[in-house]
Amino acid sequence: QIAVNNASLTTERFNVSGRAYYFKGTNANIELSSNFPDMSSLSIGFWFKPDGTQSNDTGYIFWEGDGVCGKDVSIAYLNQKIYIRADKNGSTLNGMINQGMIDLSLISAALNGWYHIMWVMQPTQSLIYVNGQYRTTASVNGSGVGTHYHPTFGCLNDGGTGTGICGTPKGHFLKGSLDDIQIYS
Repeated sequence: QIAVNNASLTTERFNVSGRAYYFKGTNANIELSSNFPDMSSLSIGFWFKPDGTQSNDTGYIFWEGDGVCGKDVSIAYLNQKIYIRADKNGSTLNGMINQGMIDLSLISAALNGWYHIMWVMQPTQSLIYVNGQYRTTASVNGSGVGTHYHPTFGCLNDGGTGTGICGTPKGHFLKGSLDDIQIYS
């Protein structure tokens, strides 16, 4: 099951209304009720239309983690850049330290301000494509094997009750739109 929490339907890349979701930057997300299985390889693709640069706070496009720091799979947006992370099971892929980062300000949007992002994670490397073109490889170990919590779009969601980042229920909300999300093992 999917829980849509304060995300609103909006116009998608072909200008058809009610076919994409808008996340307003505060208290909006889409949460899946089932945890992901362990995945040593995965691919995540989606259409993304940023609403501004998200310069004040990291906005999470996708988050699948748990209540412990450093055991997460995520895609974040900050200062016009996309960051990937997959550091479960001792892996070290962390886009926030420039392993797997793409600067969208250097790429023209494909359709009406939308970008198609595709992340292909393999155990020893991750490839990132934007608008159907290869952009970079992060030659760092990545993993989706380990403990899991509900996958969430539009924010960080560790599922905990703490006050810090690790274990916080929900935070770091995205401001932008998402459409046609696909995840493959």
